[in-house]
Amino acid sequence: MTTETVVRFIIEVIAASGIVMFIGKNWIENQFARRLKVYERKQNALFNRITKIHEKEIEVLPAAWQKLLEAHGHLARLIQPSRIEREFSQMNEEQFKEWQREYDEIGKYFMEFHNYFLYNSIFLSSDLYAEFKAIDELFNTSLIKSRIAKQGLNASEFTLEVYENIYKKTEPIKERIRDLVQKRLHYQDAD
Repeated sequence: MTTETVVRFIIEVIAASGIVMFIGKNWIENQFARRLKVYERKQNALFNRITKIHEKEIEVLPAAWQKLLEAHGHLARLIQPSRIEREFSQMNEEQFKEWQREYDEIGKYFMEFHNYFLYNSIFLSSDLYAEFKAIDELFNTSLIKSRIAKQGLNASEFTLEVYENIYKKTEPIKERIRDLVQKRLHYQDAD
C-alpha cells in the first residue's frame, strides 16, 4: 500500500463517518420528534377527556343539588303536624283524594331527584356518589314510611323516623355534599 492509498482510505473513512454521524443525528432527531408528537397527542387526548368529564360534573352538580333541595323541601311537607294527625280511616273521600294528590306531587319531586342522580351518578366522584346515594335512600325510606304511618300502622314510630330522616339525618349529609363540592371547585383557593 502506498501512502497515497492509505491517505485516500483515511479520508474516505473520515468522510463516511461524518456522513454516518450526520445521518445518525438526523435519524435520532426525527425519531425523537416523532415520539414527542405521539406523546403530545396522547397528553392532549387525556387532557381533553379530563376536561370534558369535569365540564359534565360542573353541569351535573348544580342540577343535582337543586333537585335534592326541591325533593327535601317537598318531603318535609310530609311530616307537618296537620298532615300527620289524621289517619286514612278518618278522612272522607275528598280529603283522601287531596292527600293522594299531594303525596303524588311530593313523590314526583323525589323521583326527579332520584332519576337525575341515577342517570348522572357516573359523573360523580365516589365520595359525592356515596353522599347522594345516602340521601336518596333516606328520601325513599321517608316516602314509604310516611305512607305506612298515614295508614295508622305504627304511626308514631314511623312519623318519628320520617322526621329524623328529613330533618336530622339529611342535614349532615347536605353539609358534607356542600363541603365536597366546594372542595372540588377549589373555593379555598378563590379567596
